[in-house]
Amino acid sequence: MIRYALVAFDSTHQALAAEPILAAIGGRVCPVLREISASCGMAIRLDMSKADTACDMLSRRGVTAWAMYEIAQSGYAIISSNVYRRAD
Repeated sequence: MIRYALVAFDSTHQALAAEPILAAIGGRVCPVLREISASCGMAIRLDMSKADTACDMLSRRGVTAWAMYEIAQSGYAIISSNVYRRAD
């Protein structure tokens, strides 16, 4: 089973602002999973171990309108997708 964090954004602008910030800790741009949200269509995937760091980095840089999900995936099936944290 694969576990990872997925940060989904309400706008493309917010996703593009977050990309260079989270790239520093291994974040990669990917499409948003349909099971999660349609939102702007862009998300950033990263190791779950980096989730708290990513939340702090986004908050410090003023990136808002995002939600982070903890994803557990087996093959192509999403086993669970729990909201980990939302921006305030």
